[in-house]
Amino acid sequence: MVARVQKRPKQHLRSWQVMKFTRLQKLLAVLFILSVFPAFHLIQRFIVPTVHDWWNAETIAALSAAYSEKEAGHQHASKREWDSAIASYTRAIELLPESLAKEGNSVKSNLADYYYFRGLAHQKNNNTNKALADLTDALRLKDGINQIILRGNLYNDIKEYDKAIADFTRAINRSQTFREAYAGRARAYTAKGDTEKAAADRNKAGKLLAAKLGVRFVQGTKAPAPSVEDQATLTLKGHSGRVTSVSVSPDGKRIVSGSSDDMLKVWDAQNGQEMLTLKGHSGNVNSVSFSPDGKRIASGSDDGTVRIWDAESGEELHNLAGHSEAVMSVSHSPDGKQIVSGSFDLMLKIWDVDTGQETAARKAHRGFIFSVSFSPDGKQIASVGWDKALKLWDSATGDELLRITTVGTALVFSPDGKQLATVPGPLKRDGEVKIWDSKTGKEKLTLIPDDPFNINSVVFSPDGKLLATGGGNHKTKTPGDIKVWNAETGAEQLTLTGHSAFVSGVCFSPDGTKLVSGSGDKSVKIWDISSLDASP
Repeated sequence: MVARVQKRPKQHLRSWQVMKFTRLQKLLAVLFILSVFPAFHLIQRFIVPTVHDWWNAETIAALSAAYSEKEAGHQHASKREWDSAIASYTRAIELLPESLAKEGNSVKSNLADYYYFRGLAHQKNNNTNKALADLTDALRLKDGINQIILRGNLYNDIKEYDKAIADFTRAINRSQTFREAYAGRARAYTAKGDTEKAAADRNKAGKLLAAKLGVRFVQGTKAPAPSVEDQATLTLKGHSGRVTSVSVSPDGKRIVSGSSDDMLKVWDAQNGQEMLTLKGHSGNVNSVSFSPDGKRIASGSDDGTVRIWDAESGEELHNLAGHSEAVMSVSHSPDGKQIVSGSFDLMLKIWDVDTGQETAARKAHRGFIFSVSFSPDGKQIASVGWDKALKLWDSATGDELLRITTVGTALVFSPDGKQLATVPGPLKRDGEVKIWDSKTGKEKLTLIPDDPFNINSVVFSPDGKLLATGGGNHKTKTPGDIKVWNAETGAEQLTLTGHSAFVSGVCFSPDGTKLVSGSGDKSVKIWDISSLDASP
């Protein structure tokens, strides 16, 4: 008998022996594996050393003590006590030895900041060499773009232009969105005579600024020359760039103009002859002002400096290098002893005219400062900025006295100081003039021209009865004009034509019988308005 072997049925493989994954499960598994390794690396490199520092008594004690000294330094700096600030920052540096630095901890970063703060204090204390040394140490520890740009500006100030170009190029290679780097490099290229590279950098800086302001950037400075009736008494030609600002001497005999050709020119107001050319700025001259006694001229420029000139000889008396960005406006105090300046660095600064020293400074706005002015009695300072704020300050204490919400790029006090007038410039297509009560901040009058126009400049007549504005369209090739208004009623009384491009600056002669204007067509014009009265 043959035994029959019974075949066992095949057993099914258990699910854990053969696992089938969907595509989604596979993808999730891969993503999980890829995420684990970076997380592990992050923990190992940064979190573990930081936690280790928390339990390192020496490191934590050094960081804490250095931080306290840094805060003390900031307190001294806020009071402009630069020697004391430097001493505090020095103690912070000494309390935080570099030997405590480890990969991932905060020692190097903090130490770099302390060198940077001390460098800023040395700069304010007019010690450029020590400021440069501190910034170099800061950059050795941490590659900060603001430190690079500041060092580049300092190299520009001491005329080491190759080093400045190297720093600004380094900053641009890091980020192409910093307008200050292009503007600083343009300044260095201009000083070296490389006009082509300077122009390219200035155009780039202009585009970045226009993008920030939300306006259109138009490259180049060539002005159109359409046919227009010229009603001017005299036309003064000599600038190679657009004229940005004009001022008349207190005796009415001279005119000073500032231009995008980086120069100032002084003219004879009677015959229009050029008397002086003032060279020194390495960027657009944005604002010019005669002193109340007519002996000095102040100017502010894209190169970040305020300069004081002898009005008779043209000699540069002081180069005030305290702003980190373009200086857009300067104004003399009524006694002529001080100058106030407003800049794109958001700072409002006061300078001593005789010594050239900075006597006060404060961050005045959240956006670029476009225009500043002392009040006729010298007790107040007005400023207007991109943050849509018109502010009044106590010139002695720096306290903010009044804030008005308005779009403005230029401002002026009335002769009695009771009113302020503002215009919006290119920030508003339909130009208008607003007149404010300088004590209450209430709007008293709004002047609107018949045709849409950018109004760029505004000035009261010496008796306060008239108001003159200069305008034109920045975007189109249309002539600019000057309008004269009744300051009491707002009635438009006169329109003066003759400029072939927008009018950027306008001012009255001391006797009120003439107007002087500067334009994008590179000319200065003098207008006789002696027959005009202030009747509505």
